[in-house]
Amino acid sequence: MNKIPFFPNTIDDRHCVQACLCMALKYFFPKKIFTYAELNMITGHLKGYGTSMSLVLDLLEKQGLEVVNLENFNYSRFAGEGEKYCAEIWSPETLEGQKQLTDLAHEQRLAKVLLKNKDVKLIYKVCTIEDVIEYNKKGYILMVAVNPHALRKEEGYWSHLVVVTEVSKTEVTFHEPGLPPVPNRKVTPEIFAVAMTPPRLENTGVVAVRFKQ
Repeated sequence: MNKIPFFPNTIDDRHCVQACLCMALKYFFPKKIFTYAELNMITGHLKGYGTSMSLVLDLLEKQGLEVVNLENFNYSRFAGEGEKYCAEIWSPETLEGQKQLTDLAHEQRLAKVLLKNKDVKLIYKVCTIEDVIEYNKKGYILMVAVNPHALRKEEGYWSHLVVVTEVSKTEVTFHEPGLPPVPNRKVTPEIFAVAMTPPRLENTGVVAVRFKQ
């Protein structure tokens, strides 16, 4: 099991990314201290919205880490087309929901910043549990987008980020930043695979990070 420090999200349902980022950064740089306020500023977080992954990826790479982002979202097209691209790939319901959670014009500007960093590897694909298994075996620390409703075997959808600490044939163990926060939560690979797959495969994501080889 990766001995990843646990940081709970006790603020609101918009700060799971900051919590996961704290966990990953503390794992790689135990002597450094990153506060949520500092990470809000670095990642361009807007109050009341979710946190953009664009500057998260850029931040991790600038710390000297190898960063691989697997996601069925084309950052190049989004940077150029903005909401028009989102309307093409998402259902009207998902687009409307994202507009409530995200300032798309702001996200488009941040995507342009990310694309300037050629050392962040962006892989366009629908992510699966097999990606988690593969990159875990390669020694990457993984931040994975999941649907927390699916983890509880409930109806509904919400985009959420967790940090995987161990993968076996029978269990996926992960830090659940909350709400509510649960360190080393365990579910079966089958449940985790379902949680990684939102309705209509509209958004899947795995961020794999390790020291540069």
